[in-house]
Amino acid sequence: MLQMLKNARRVAKEKAAQAGEFLRQKSAEVAIGTGTVVASGSSMAQTTSSTMETAAKSGIEAAQASGLTVGGYVVAAVAALVVVGLVIAMVKKL
Repeated sequence: MLQMLKNARRVAKEKAAQAGEFLRQKSAEVAIGTGTVVASGSSMAQTTSSTMETAAKSGIEAAQASGLTVGGYVVAAVAALVVVGLVIAMVKKL
């Protein structure tokens, strides 16, 4: 029994060491990949800034139009509820 516990502890330490090495390896790969993305992204940013600005403006305008439409629906719904409340109040007085 004691030998089994020692073996389990040894195996757990080995697995932890393997996991630590795997994480160190992956961290290095991510750091290298991130550096590549940043380097290529900075050169692309100069060439596509006007395209991105145009896309952003059109997206904002579309969202404003959608927001105005939804806002109109909300105002209409609140007005309808006020009218219904007034009608109910008038009926109760009769």
